[in-house]
Amino acid sequence: MAYVFQDPGDCLDPGFTIGNQIREALPTSERRGAAKRLTELLRTVGFDDPERVQASYPHQLSGGMQQRAMLAMALAGRPRVLVADEPTTALDVTVQATILRLLARLQRQENLAVLLITHNLGVVAELADEVQVMYAGRIVESGPVEILRQPTHPYMQGLLKALPRLSGGPVRLEGIEGSVPPLGRHPTGCRFHPRCHLARAVCAAQVPPWTDVDNGHRVACWAYGDGGWA
Repeated sequence: MAYVFQDPGDCLDPGFTIGNQIREALPTSERRGAAKRLTELLRTVGFDDPERVQASYPHQLSGGMQQRAMLAMALAGRPRVLVADEPTTALDVTVQATILRLLARLQRQENLAVLLITHNLGVVAELADEVQVMYAGRIVESGPVEILRQPTHPYMQGLLKALPRLSGGPVRLEGIEGSVPPLGRHPTGCRFHPRCHLARAVCAAQVPPWTDVDNGHRVACWAYGDGGWA
């Protein structure tokens, strides 16, 4: 398993070259004569001049180049699972699109399972096959990416109502009242109930069970009963 962090500028060591840092991530058996493997990794993530990148320090690379170097480091250990934690947050929109295309290509090319952690629903819709929606550290809805079209949990519905749309007529955006609880002070029962317009007594008292919606779509919500909204 490999992990790609949110801000590569904070994760790369400023005192070592990119080549040295990627070499540290190689399996011990591959470190002798690693130059060929380093070149291969950097070309895999889209660098046309891997020798120059190997000799560069992090501050000599742009944000997008730093993120690609982090991807090369993650691939160095030949992982089967790649965890990408908000991999495009610190990048401008154009570079974000480049990194997302690169992730999709690497998934196919390297036969990777990719776990993408993000708040960007557009990225989820474009890249994901399966979605797990979390609130305050607990999964509240899960299923194929198509659940974004018809979410059943009030939290997910609220997120979509707050999302601007380019198509259709003018729509008033609606925010979710309240705020996310601080770590260590989660509400009892359903953690979303203090902000939920459908909350009732049982929501504060008990953790909601999982309910099957259809085709692998599941939701943890007391307001959702067998066959539809209670």
